[in-house]
Amino acid sequence: MTTSTLALGDADIDREIGDRCRVYQEAFGFNASRYYRPGVIGMTAGRVAAVIVPRTLGVRVRDLLAERSISVPIFSVDHDMWVFLTEAPADRDDTDHITIEMFKYGVLVLHNGALIALPTPGVSRRCWFGLPDGHRRTLFVTVTDAVVAVADRTRT
Repeated sequence: MTTSTLALGDADIDREIGDRCRVYQEAFGFNASRYYRPGVIGMTAGRVAAVIVPRTLGVRVRDLLAERSISVPIFSVDHDMWVFLTEAPADRDDTDHITIEMFKYGVLVLHNGALIALPTPGVSRRCWFGLPDGHRRTLFVTVTDAVVAVADRTRT
């Protein structure tokens, strides 16, 4: 899947967006919908959460997870931020604590009804680095623990 489309008409992009929405829904189990303004595909966090990290931290988190043979869907936003999609957090009380802890590392957590904008045809701001593996998701705590481990390593 690519996110940039060269010289396609509005009808072609509209068709591609519809096709991509269906892929997100059927192949990956996302509750993806089309948002006409600003013309992107998004989903409401619920069964899926997003951990959004600065690119430099994201590279190290991805590498640590890969060392552990853990695959996580990842896409970039403006090449500056990386979005890791995970299973929704299991415990709301624990999630609030983790969300606050992530903030000190410059990390934003989207869960419980937040809108997650996904890579969309014709919108080059977001592009996939690692596609989802069907409907399977990595645990939220696996990714947040990797963020803490990598961030703590770079602080010392």
